[in-house]
Amino acid sequence: MDDIKYEDEKCKFDIGDIVTEKLYIIPPDRSAWTGIIIDINKDRFEQMTYSGIFEYMVTIRWFQGDYIEQLPASVIEIVQKVKNSDLPPEEE
Repeated sequence: MDDIKYEDEKCKFDIGDIVTEKLYIIPPDRSAWTGIIIDINKDRFEQMTYSGIFEYMVTIRWFQGDYIEQLPASVIEIVQKVKNSDLPPEEE
């Protein structure tokens, strides 16, 4: 268990954020998709790589085709943050 690494920073995403795919996961036959985060699994899933790093999984409803997909947080980026000023802070 000593060789398992964890992401130390908190998840930078919130439900309702508008996100897009990072360039390196976009198939060559289409442009980047944009979507809204509908769920964040903070139980830290292991990436599908040999890096040994665990991270959050984010569920996104893509606006293109109304497609829902779950991806590691490291392969998406923020387009627009949701405004949470009227919501209480999330407890971990």
